[in-house]
Amino acid sequence: MAALSSAAEIPPGGEGVIKATISTRGRSGTLNKTVTVETSDPDNRMVRLKLVAKVLVEAGLEPRAISIGRVGKDEVVTKVATLVARDPSKVKLTGVEVVGDDPNVTAKITKNNDRDAVEVTYKATKVGAVRATLKVSTTSEKHPTLDLPLHGFVLGNWELMPRTVSFPSPEEDQDQTGSKRVVRVKSRTKSAYRITKAVDPEGGVKTKLTKTDDGYEIELILKQVPEKRRGVVEITTNDPDERTLEARYFVRRARTGHRGAPPRPLKALRRELPPRPIKR
Repeated sequence: MAALSSAAEIPPGGEGVIKATISTRGRSGTLNKTVTVETSDPDNRMVRLKLVAKVLVEAGLEPRAISIGRVGKDEVVTKVATLVARDPSKVKLTGVEVVGDDPNVTAKITKNNDRDAVEVTYKATKVGAVRATLKVSTTSEKHPTLDLPLHGFVLGNWELMPRTVSFPSPEEDQDQTGSKRVVRVKSRTKSAYRITKAVDPEGGVKTKLTKTDDGYEIELILKQVPEKRRGVVEITTNDPDERTLEARYFVRRARTGHRGAPPRPLKALRRELPPRPIKR
């Protein structure tokens, strides 16, 4: 979406126009967008304009993809995607097929508010990312088959917080090499499984594994900057459902200051600032 104002300044009592353009390519069903307008008016520093459009297509599904979100193992999730059509009386859903015959995914044609719909059920039996595609048959000559992607994540016993950490740029301050970050790992089900080790195969960080009352703490100590400035700490467990967990990290790049020169360390700048006068 693109938005353009008719004038940068509007005099008191005057009027202006905000022109917004929405691309409907590849869209179907209800489309919601927001335009944020920043002003110098102290009483209205920010104004939000909401745009709602109904994109009519010969045949489509709403939503275009189904997300089951983050669910626990052995949970059963059911979602519905409804047919949207320019003329619903002329287009019907006739069948649905799961690509790859995933036994955890089942689907059927149903009704939702008197409209044809696809009801999809997923049984979370395996920990990890969920990826599947359903092929939905229609009576439309232009769109005889509609793809309906399914995605989500099945949680296991372990919860990482955070899953990704960042280190400051060593180019800005050489003392930053050796900086530390902590990743906490908790057992969601309070099981007897344990973490056995945590290692960075590329050697960018050194790790220290500590047992806590409610799980583990993994201290990541930056030793050197990896070539791609990012890496993965592999966490090994004796849990048969999650043999390996991944904690990701990256090293920020130096910010560019005036004329391309890197900014000076904040401590050095503070030393050079003159003392502030004391008001009496």
